[in-house]
Amino acid sequence: MVAAFHHIAAHELADTEHPIECDLLICGQDASGEGDGLRAGTLARAAPDRRGALTNAGPLEGITAVLATINRRYKLKNSGIKITGL
Repeated sequence: MVAAFHHIAAHELADTEHPIECDLLICGQDASGEGDGLRAGTLARAAPDRRGALTNAGPLEGITAVLATINRRYKLKNSGIKITGL
């Protein structure tokens, strides 16, 4: 089981003409990156992916709500998450 793509706007995923400017956060049963999470990562070649345990899927939904609020407040369409310091 895997959770991914919740925090990336649908129009960003649909537009294949340019790379997505944020990281893809993938949550899966196997935090090592094997199995389902790895297959989900191959679907997202446009964005760097960061893997985590499936238990992080719930908090990631909260990040999605924050990004939607940022988009409304600042009249954006594609705010996203970028992980730094790696």
